[in-house]
Amino acid sequence: MGNKFPVEIKESVEELKHRLHHAITSSTKERIQMLYLSGESFFGEFSHLDHFCFQQFLNLFSQAIGFRLNLIQMDNGSFHKSLDLKWPDHIIPIFQPPSSPELNPIERLWEHIKSQLSWEYCPSLDQLRAKLKQVLNSISSEAIASICGWDYIISALFSATS
Repeated sequence: MGNKFPVEIKESVEELKHRLHHAITSSTKERIQMLYLSGESFFGEFSHLDHFCFQQFLNLFSQAIGFRLNLIQMDNGSFHKSLDLKWPDHIIPIFQPPSSPELNPIERLWEHIKSQLSWEYCPSLDQLRAKLKQVLNSISSEAIASICGWDYIISALFSATS
């Protein structure tokens, strides 16, 4: 169980398209669209960010979603591409181009979260943590879908598999 993804993907674009095409069926396409449109979310808090913490996140996420196939879009952080990561078979990473945060829906969600926290005074880390948890819990799935559900990202995923 689990795949290791190299720091540099050595597959050609055609090989990646072929692998994605076989991983993404029409029902999976509907699932991806539903995920973006439904606003499903999964949040976790860690003390820091390295490949050990990211592995914990993958494990928790994998348990939370069951064995449904999911694609995770992410940046090229070294912790995302560590050779030590054991990717669950039902989670496929999609790495966005370097230096392109505008393509990552999570950046828009963080922008929304920061706007909710901008005028808050939190004299301690525990108070900030509590306020952040309150903001995360208050964001509806409809709001997440609206913030993160970009048609051009969904279209790009589907065209890559055509």
